[in-house]
Amino acid sequence: MPDASGNVTMIFEHMGHKVFPETRYIVKGAGDANFSGAGTLLKAGESSYRPTLCGTKVLPVCRWGDFEATSFDGSGHIWFSGEYANLFQGVNTPPAFGRNWGTWIGAISAS
Repeated sequence: MPDASGNVTMIFEHMGHKVFPETRYIVKGAGDANFSGAGTLLKAGESSYRPTLCGTKVLPVCRWGDFEATSFDGSGHIWFSGEYANLFQGVNTPPAFGRNWGTWIGAISAS
């Protein structure tokens, strides 16, 4: 949903061989044809993402990236939430199955 000026904000995860899964956002100006650039870091990843039981009968599918959202609140802020890899929690430590992801929430001022 665009803000009052027609700018659009997108939240996404970025990860790679040297980057732990992190949350970023990017703003496309009203007159811009495309999103461009690396975006702005919202929350850096703290660890690699590989649940202990990933790929087993207990946790056959290791999902990622299901939990992002953006919303313009109508009073000058764009709120967003995104997923990142947090410090590993052992297989017997909550959360269950050693999952190590978290959700981070942030806001920016809309123009």
